[in-house]
Amino acid sequence: MSKSNSSRPDIYIIKSSDNFSYFISSSNILKKSKEELIVNKFDKWNKKYLIFDTSDFLLLPKKLPEYLKKLNIENTLGINKNYKKKTIQIKDQDLKLTYFYNQIRSIRSTRLIAHISEILINEFTSIKNKSKETFVVFFDKKIHIGIIERGKLIFYNQFNFKNQNYIKYIILTFEEFNHDRKKSKIYIVESSQNFKRINNEMKKYFNNINLYKKSIFEIIQNYYE
Repeated sequence: MSKSNSSRPDIYIIKSSDNFSYFISSSNILKKSKEELIVNKFDKWNKKYLIFDTSDFLLLPKKLPEYLKKLNIENTLGINKNYKKKTIQIKDQDLKLTYFYNQIRSIRSTRLIAHISEILINEFTSIKNKSKETFVVFFDKKIHIGIIERGKLIFYNQFNFKNQNYIKYIILTFEEFNHDRKKSKIYIVESSQNFKRINNEMKKYFNNINLYKKSIFEIIQNYYE
């Protein structure tokens, strides 16, 4: 977790396209809130981190093919012209991530700002597995799916979901990459969603379901260490 000599906890603010959530380092419970309520209580917290969980991002090869260089891919996202832009190199991958965000007042240092995809990809690619393995994160109203092989990112995407319709996204991903639903490992990252319930829903379609070694709260806090 974040190292601090302060007795005040750190706050991790999650901004999606339509709402704010947060959790604090002393209690890993995701709570809904509003921007003004969080900002008005800023003095309560020690360090303040801002994580964007939006679809306004591009994950592209570090060296773009010629045909992609001629296209303005960013225009396909329909980004608000007032949004800020940040591009980073994904650690140990030939990939760069560009995301667009609407900054909130009182958090202006880009060092304290990240996109959830960067955090998750950095976490999962640190695992040097020999076979293709699938990692699934349920966070707020989104499901995040990543496939890793020998520390390399094979696939990453995120989708909005309702009830059990998230299962179709996992099935479609398995079909696209010719995964065996009986044998291929799936790791579920613990979050505000109940793992036991998720496991019961998914075991009708997948055999090798595992709980990941860290929760989403630990992954986010470890990222900022």
